[in-house]
Amino acid sequence: MPSIEYRGYNSHRNEHSYRVTVSAGYDKDINQVRARKTFRLSGNKTEKTREREIAKLAAEFEYKYKQQKINYAPRLTISEFSDRFIEMYVKEHLKKRTIFEYKRLLKIICTYIGHYKLIDFSAYQLQHLYVDMKSDDLTLDTIDHCHAILSSMFSYAIKMQLITVNPCKIIDRPRLAKTRKESQQKKIKALTVPQIRELCNHLEQEPVRYRLATVLALFAGLRKSEINGLRWSDINFEDGSITISRQVSYTSSDGIFEDTPKTNSSSRTIYPPKAIFLLAKEYRNEWEKQQLIVDHEKKTDYVFIEENRGVIHPDTITGWFRKFIKKIHNQQLAHINSQAISEELQIPHIRFHDLRHTCGTLRSALGENIFDIGSFLGHSSKSSTEIYMHPLNMKQQDISSKIDDIASADNKQS
Repeated sequence: MPSIEYRGYNSHRNEHSYRVTVSAGYDKDINQVRARKTFRLSGNKTEKTREREIAKLAAEFEYKYKQQKINYAPRLTISEFSDRFIEMYVKEHLKKRTIFEYKRLLKIICTYIGHYKLIDFSAYQLQHLYVDMKSDDLTLDTIDHCHAILSSMFSYAIKMQLITVNPCKIIDRPRLAKTRKESQQKKIKALTVPQIRELCNHLEQEPVRYRLATVLALFAGLRKSEINGLRWSDINFEDGSITISRQVSYTSSDGIFEDTPKTNSSSRTIYPPKAIFLLAKEYRNEWEKQQLIVDHEKKTDYVFIEENRGVIHPDTITGWFRKFIKKIHNQQLAHINSQAISEELQIPHIRFHDLRHTCGTLRSALGENIFDIGSFLGHSSKSSTEIYMHPLNMKQQDISSKIDDIASADNKQS
């Protein structure tokens, strides 16, 4: 809104003076520019009449000047503005891991459209960008992430009064163009109860620290970064709780770093199954022995550590898990060929993060409501929890069993 300042009355001219100030956008260095104009109204008009008239004049001045400034806005290219966007917005509001992803994807984006002037870029050109990306075999998920980042950047440009329209708001998101087959392939995976038992059987042969990391994801629903950031002081053996208050991540530009949890809701205290604490105690004995040979300056309270290094590299656990799943598949393949294993026990190709999906699914199947599951997993919204609600058929089987009992009773009576 324009600012209106009353400047006084000139008795010689019989007129009242007002100064109107409007925000006129930003210069090429994204510094705010203001425009001012003085209006004089006849002293013969009443105060209310003057107030209405100056308000109208101020609104007209703001509209005309903003239109003029948009037309002559700095002729920044998308590549130039993306650099400013990262420095002035992304680094101020987002976490290091997200900043890294923004930089990586904006670099890809700018190889396609970095030369275009920001003010001239249209929805038509944006649609062609996605066509070009798809023809270069970029996945729909990558293109969709690029769309989200571009939408955020264009929205910021509107706030800076450099453009008036966000092209991303005009066209459909790329993920909406997925075929049914692609959507099915992307469906989040969760293990069934027999598969969970089979996985745990194979897990018994693995080092205790990897067993603990696995069950923290599978039965406590922790994210990889939250497991990496776990300290012994976060584990309360007395009341059976675990507090998540940090995460440890890695990027090639920042190395290994500690950060606050993903969202405010991710900071939480949970009460997972007691089996986790029994395994944690077993691992604690091994951990304490390892600390005896670690250099004093490298001693740490982190639960997961690497020899003479301190906190574990964030990709170590997931790297082990990939090899672990591959080993299971090789063993199961031999059993399948000899028909020594049933289909329901076969472990699918899953990521470490799919253990977290399984945790949410299992808690849902056992009757926990969606809000408590979201709180347990550290979700910030109900929609985040809903994607984890995969049917394990436990409730269906239980209900069908009860219907069988009813049907059997009816048959006996007849």
